[in-house]
Amino acid sequence: MATSTTTLKLPAPLKKRIAALAVKSATTPHALMVNALEHHVAREERWQEFLQDAARSDRGADTGEPVYAARDVHAWLDNLARGKPARRPKPWRE
Repeated sequence: MATSTTTLKLPAPLKKRIAALAVKSATTPHALMVNALEHHVAREERWQEFLQDAARSDRGADTGEPVYAARDVHAWLDNLARGKPARRPKPWRE
């Protein structure tokens, strides 16, 4: 992967915290910051994708796509998470 240099000005207390954590983590402050930025950017990208999916679903509900009762969906997801057999919920409105 190609890299480029970026300057990042940090408040002194944060810089000290990063340095201390890097020592405890047996890494460098640079590696710790790159890793933190990568995780944060990935999380924000997933959040933006979630928001786009939610907006699409909202528009779909307005245009007549199936709508599911939240309690049915939550129960289905709970069963899946617990490894129990689970049938997909039936639409509340089709």
